[in-house]
Amino acid sequence: MTVSVLVLIFGFVVQISESQYRQHQPSYPQNYHNHHHNAHQHHYHQQQLAQQQKNAAAAAQQQQQYPYNNHPSPNSIKAYQTAYPTVPHASVLNQPTHQICDIPPDLWCDSPQSAQQCGVQRQCDSLRHRRAPIKITLIYEALCPYCQKFIANQLGSVFNQFQGQLILELVPWGNSRILRDGSFSCNHGQKECDANRLQSCVIDILKVKGALPFIVCFERNIQHYGVENAMQTCSAFIRSQYRQIRQCYDGPRGIQLQREAAHLTMSTRPNPIVEVPYLLINDYTPSVDMNNLNVMLLPQLLSKWTKLTHKQ
Repeated sequence: MTVSVLVLIFGFVVQISESQYRQHQPSYPQNYHNHHHNAHQHHYHQQQLAQQQKNAAAAAQQQQQYPYNNHPSPNSIKAYQTAYPTVPHASVLNQPTHQICDIPPDLWCDSPQSAQQCGVQRQCDSLRHRRAPIKITLIYEALCPYCQKFIANQLGSVFNQFQGQLILELVPWGNSRILRDGSFSCNHGQKECDANRLQSCVIDILKVKGALPFIVCFERNIQHYGVENAMQTCSAFIRSQYRQIRQCYDGPRGIQLQREAAHLTMSTRPNPIVEVPYLLINDYTPSVDMNNLNVMLLPQLLSKWTKLTHKQ
């Protein structure tokens, strides 16, 4: 065999081998490199979207767990403003439309501004339009030193100063008790029980306006005299109805009036009577601490309350 024939045979074998090699290789499109780059970017964006959704779900869960945490932190606000500078920042803060009420309740109705700040405009407007007099109920016992001082030195002038703007109710009972046999037991003995009963009769027959001068006089004298002597000393104030008052005091009507005073005293709400003198304002029983303040500052409080409720 000649050399040329061998060369031809070798070349034919090489072509067959290359053809078989190409048949076993994977087929790549002409734009293989571009397609691979786009697929990589798509995978990256899918990861970012999944992470954003995960963060949003975590934030929603945190917001649900802490519903009152509505205000973003300064750092998150700053980051938001940096990422979205064209968005109005005020809408992000979501600040409340009213201020915090840091005014003591007694001052809420002093002005429209304080009422608005504390969210009680409707209640204060209703109070300002109320033209009814303020009702003050004094629950006391005749021989209590503090009751005597308040009645003798203050109550008469308060009543005269605020006539027409004040309804005064007097309840002489205090810390007295009704025993099982129906009799009364008083904090300062039988003398106080008799004095309470006498004042109940005077109030029932003469009403408060007519009875108050006698009661003021009686409380100034009862600590030095017995009930009969104190009654005679102050009899000028009850002369027109003396006989009727005497019959009430000596008879069952006086006992019945004391039972009514006991019922009113023991049914006060929301706070029970635990000391005397005790003031109810429009049938409301203040707390013990507020009662002491009301007794000491009654003229000043009435001046403020009546100005508020009688504004034109």
